[in-house]
Amino acid sequence: RKAPAAAQSPEPRTPGMQELVVTAKPGEVCWVEVSEGQMRRSFTLKDGESRRVEFSSKAHVRLGNAGGVSFQLNGAAYPFDGERGHTATVEIGAR
Repeated sequence: RKAPAAAQSPEPRTPGMQELVVTAKPGEVCWVEVSEGQMRRSFTLKDGESRRVEFSSKAHVRLGNAGGVSFQLNGAAYPFDGERGHTATVEIGAR
C-alpha cells in the first residue's frame, strides 16, 4: 500500500530570474507560448490550471484565448485584460 503523496510546495524562484505564473480562468481553455531568446515553451491550460515559467529579463507570451487567462509576475497580479476568443501577444518584464 502506497503512502499518500505529500502536498507539493511551489518551487523557489531561481535567483536572478523572474517568475511568471499563467492561470486559466474557470471554464476557459487557452493555448500559451512563452519565449525568451531561443527558449520556447508552449502548453495548453484549462479550467483553472496554472503553469509557472521562469525567464531572465523579458518574455513574449502568445495567447490563443487572451480573455481566458490571468498572470502573476513575481508573486503579484500582473494587469492584463485580453478579449475572450481573441489571440494576443504580451511582452512581460524589463523594457
